[in-house]
Amino acid sequence: MASLFAVFPTDGSPTGAGATTGQFRAFWADAFGEGINDQSEIDSLVAATKAAHANAIVAQVVRRGDCFCLRSGLPVNESIAPGFDPLQALIDTAHGQGVEVHAWVIANAMWNSTTPPKDPNHIFNLHGPGASGRDNWVMTRSDGAPKLNDDWMLDPGHPDAAAWVVNAATSIVRNYNVDGINLDRIRYPDGNLGSLVPSWGYNPTAVARFRAETGRGDTPSNTDPQWTQWRRDQVTGIVRRIYLESTAFRSSIRVSAEGLARMAPRGDPRHGHAHELQARFAGEPTPDVRRVG
Repeated sequence: MASLFAVFPTDGSPTGAGATTGQFRAFWADAFGEGINDQSEIDSLVAATKAAHANAIVAQVVRRGDCFCLRSGLPVNESIAPGFDPLQALIDTAHGQGVEVHAWVIANAMWNSTTPPKDPNHIFNLHGPGASGRDNWVMTRSDGAPKLNDDWMLDPGHPDAAAWVVNAATSIVRNYNVDGINLDRIRYPDGNLGSLVPSWGYNPTAVARFRAETGRGDTPSNTDPQWTQWRRDQVTGIVRRIYLESTAFRSSIRVSAEGLARMAPRGDPRHGHAHELQARFAGEPTPDVRRVG
């Protein structure tokens, strides 16, 4: 079980079975090792959480276009035994011990293997590099690179890809009694073409949308101020929609986000991630934006 223990103050608390008061003391349980794959792992995770006097678990349930759950509408992760619902089992077990459950969603990941997903409805099969025109959601770098190392990612500037991210998160809120949604990689990726040179977001549909909204006909450079602001607006818009739709369905829910890859020093190209999320929603309550990792 890979986990991260973190402490954040909180002003309010949800009203659900796993509600916390005072500090939010959480275990982050990733989906790349032991954690929530079966009931035994879930029992161990909850026991470890209680032993550490933590009061919440942030469990990675959406990893690369699939879910460690049965009722989100996403393909079920291929490692899960038929009929077992890891998220529901975690909620039942954790809430029974007074521990909150926050669903950790990787927002922009599609796939990272040369072998495609088995489910024909997986976003990589429907909207990956084999798709054309608007059906292709793949994040593209300004030099034409379609992936970062082995990682295929969706472009937040593509309206259909953005809608998919919103639905992936809010479907969990609608179908599970989670205490929160945690958005990871809700940003443009690393692998830029220079220090503080934001180089991703050049999916053709995203660029066409930028042109339509700004009245421009050119392809913007990496550091074009209007373009970089437009990119920030796309990320902010996704988070806004998830926050508003989630809290409209359940007012007690917490929405949090990891806007940084890590605590990158000023001058490191990753430092620019701090400017991708504008958590000022015209007087609306704002999500909890955290630096974790």
